[in-house]
Amino acid sequence: MGDYAYEGTPEQTKESLLVNHFIHNLNPLLRRKMQHLETAPKKLEDAIRKAERFQRLKNLDEEEEQKALVAAMSQLTTAETRENPRPPPPRRSWNRDNRPNWNRNFRQSRLGRRSDRHQNGFQ
Repeated sequence: MGDYAYEGTPEQTKESLLVNHFIHNLNPLLRRKMQHLETAPKKLEDAIRKAERFQRLKNLDEEEEQKALVAAMSQLTTAETRENPRPPPPRRSWNRDNRPNWNRNFRQSRLGRRSDRHQNGFQ
């Protein structure tokens, strides 16, 4: 691509322009790392290699930070559960088909409780 963009320019100038454009369009963090190098890369391949190395190091740092964050959150949740354990979930009544009986409360309120029906002569 550089051959077409910089056709007719000397090879050394073309190479330095490609390196400059590559570094300028990098991620801001990688760009700062590349600019702070003691010696700037002279060839595009060298610049790409160094940028890939910095990217791998950045990815490793992010993974370590993420693992540390997950570990801290899991310690926090275990400490919270020790201090304040959750109450057990409420029990449901189940019908013959082994499904929750959602209408149980409705029927009891409409027909009255079983003890009320027996007192009134209903069965």
